[in-house]
Amino acid sequence: MGEYAFRSVTGNDLTMLSGWLNQLQVSRWWPNGADQIAHIRDHIGDPSITPLIVSLGDDPIAYVQHYKARRWPAPQFGHLPHDTIALDLFSGPIGFGHGGEWLRQLGDQLLEQVSMLAIDPTTDNVAAVRAYRKAGFDGDVIRPDADGKPVLVMTRRR
Repeated sequence: MGEYAFRSVTGNDLTMLSGWLNQLQVSRWWPNGADQIAHIRDHIGDPSITPLIVSLGDDPIAYVQHYKARRWPAPQFGHLPHDTIALDLFSGPIGFGHGGEWLRQLGDQLLEQVSMLAIDPTTDNVAAVRAYRKAGFDGDVIRPDADGKPVLVMTRRR
């Protein structure tokens, strides 16, 4: 579809991200939008996590954050190599259908620095699993996350 660009989130993006989090397709997986925005605001400038806006041309289409998988309590990632980078993401209104492509492009860039990427959709998020497989992620291990919810641990290797 095209070349995607990635830039750091700024405070000016928070209103847009709040709107995205209120979309039914997003709020189902990312509940409590106000809390999510507070977390994103806290991540701006935090060297342990990288929050990014994904754009296609001049249009912002998605949000992604990446961090060392063992940075936070995440028991689902405990069996993965120590340099594994984990990703969390959601789409904006015009971003649906692009996730597999831009995530593959970002994954290619990140895998130049680490040996593995990990992502952990809930087991019933079929659309996300499809996009992650399109981006090169694989896996069928189901483990509980820090809240005890079953998640599908998917990885992509260098």
